[in-house]
Amino acid sequence: MRVPVLLPSAVLVGILLGWRGAPAPAGWLLVVAVGFGVGALVTRRTVGVALLLVALVAGGAAQTQRARDGMVDSPFAKLAAGRTDVVVRGVVADDPDGDARASRVVVRVHEIDDGRRRIATDRRVLAAAGGDDAVRLRVLAAGDRVELAGWVGPLVGWDRRREASHVVARLRVTDVRAVAPADQPLWRMADALRGLVRRGLSPLPTSQRALATGFLLGDTRDVPRPTVLEFRDAGLSHLMAVSGANVAFVLALVAPMLRVLPLRGRILGAFVIVVLFAAVTRFEPSVLRASVMACIALLGTFAGRPVRAGRALCLAVSVLLLVDPFLVRSVGFQLSCGASAGLVLFAGPIIGRLRGPRMLREAAGSTMAAQIGVAPIALPVFGSLPLVSIPANVLAVPLAAPLTAYGLPAALVSGTVAGVAPALASALSLPTGALVGLVAAVASMASGVPVALDLRRGVGFVALVMLAAAVLTATRAASGRGQPEERSHTGPNVGSP
Repeated sequence: MRVPVLLPSAVLVGILLGWRGAPAPAGWLLVVAVGFGVGALVTRRTVGVALLLVALVAGGAAQTQRARDGMVDSPFAKLAAGRTDVVVRGVVADDPDGDARASRVVVRVHEIDDGRRRIATDRRVLAAAGGDDAVRLRVLAAGDRVELAGWVGPLVGWDRRREASHVVARLRVTDVRAVAPADQPLWRMADALRGLVRRGLSPLPTSQRALATGFLLGDTRDVPRPTVLEFRDAGLSHLMAVSGANVAFVLALVAPMLRVLPLRGRILGAFVIVVLFAAVTRFEPSVLRASVMACIALLGTFAGRPVRAGRALCLAVSVLLLVDPFLVRSVGFQLSCGASAGLVLFAGPIIGRLRGPRMLREAAGSTMAAQIGVAPIALPVFGSLPLVSIPANVLAVPLAAPLTAYGLPAALVSGTVAGVAPALASALSLPTGALVGLVAAVASMASGVPVALDLRRGVGFVALVMLAAAVLTATRAASGRGQPEERSHTGPNVGSP
């Protein structure tokens, strides 16, 4: 087993140990992790690898205990138990979801006022509102500053999944007292770019505009529920979750401008673009994975040591889980890592065995590899895996590339000129609308094919594949053993008179 694979494995072992232990600040465990990490840097390779693995186990355990301690040791814990009325001030951590009748948004609270005192804190709550307050919540954007009044309660039911995002309580909003734009430069730039893209897509029909916003920004709030179900049943939901492909497309778009800079300037500029794009797409788990992988690849290029995709994936997963061990509970992060692992491990061999035009082989092989990677996660979580996703992706994925490569810059230009040249803005949006319509048509057709692989059939299918692989391997081994014997037997007769 290669060393890179051991790194995320060690972190995962540490996270599991951290979950078995009690929530605690775990400062001493962090010191141990740092000590072993330093030791790994100053010792020889074999011993250094062993020390590094111990450091990662200790670091994963320490970070998990610290994160759990932050969830338990929170001023919101007592407030939630008593359903206390409070006024909170903080920053919106993500874009809202829900509709105009009931909206919810995660807020990073900096100050709590319970009527008797003001408490400084740094915890996340899920703010939920109905009626007019829901309308005001729904138009918020990540980075906006807010002051909300309401009462605090615990997370219950479906809302408990928000614990994976470090949300500690639920705030039932009774009054949106104040709203102000973001004051942090990164959020202000990200919100400005999102607004520009949205304005550039405004000439499109409502349904196409909602889908285009999902494809380009990962924002699916306005996509109708039936459409979401069609994409899910067709196995195309990943197209509305911004991922590594989108990061690669963005870097490819800015590459001509970066080439005029020296190497150091190109690397720094690419870093800035990656971070800004991650902010524009709200640091979704799949975007985090792709962004960290891109940064690792950029560092390798700068150091003159290109990093392979598998190694970059292992390093990225290790770094992200050390920073935020709760990511291991995110289904989006799991699916993203599974798909990436499937592409790294299986895409090449599968594409090499397929026949036909190269574009079709690559699309089919990549889809099959990604499906293999996500199957162990998707089957237990969702209960089934649509088999129609392979032909659906073969048709839709080639459309997604030009949709991003053209749609994003076209939307930015269209949004810029919309006020002075609306006809030009409309013309620029036409190809984007056509590509979105084609992808939607593929999803609609594929969703009507009721062929899916459930968990029981999935286990049987895996067993059959393993059996076939074992038989094939044994057959080849037997053939390989027999061939040299045949050559040694016939060899002497070849030259005999």
